[in-house]
Amino acid sequence: MKKISSGLALAVLMLTTLGYAQSGPTNDTQVFAWTGTDSNHSLNVQIGLDGEVTTLNEYSNNGPAIARFHNLYYLAWTGTGGHLNYATSADGRTWSEATTLLGEESNLGPTLVVSPSGATIYLGWTGTDRRLNYVSSTGGVFGNKQTTNQTSPYAYSLLIVH
Repeated sequence: MKKISSGLALAVLMLTTLGYAQSGPTNDTQVFAWTGTDSNHSLNVQIGLDGEVTTLNEYSNNGPAIARFHNLYYLAWTGTGGHLNYATSADGRTWSEATTLLGEESNLGPTLVVSPSGATIYLGWTGTDRRLNYVSSTGGVFGNKQTTNQTSPYAYSLLIVH
């Protein structure tokens, strides 16, 4: 397992064998996503505690976010140029080309969350104007940008409750 230096964010997704996020000690698989300590700050994903590490040809100065939605892993990150990006994977090893959310930038890492019903995935970020934003998807392209009237100089977490 690669050593993760302090100060770099690590996203962990717990999955049951059915692919739903769940806390508990049985039938869970840990999925790790992190920004590496290499000079390029490469993004890495590891399925399971002893699984093989997949290093993507993508880079970030912040920690990525990872979620499971409609049988796909979603990985979101802020690129070194500040653009928000995401990619998907069926197996956590082979990833799609990065999709950039046009016109959206952040100096911080994003957040990903799936609704309790499993019908919608949300990607949230703190904009360069410090406003809290999110977009959503029901299985395709992220859209319908929402911006709160709250501001923060830090990354934020998003929870969707039913």
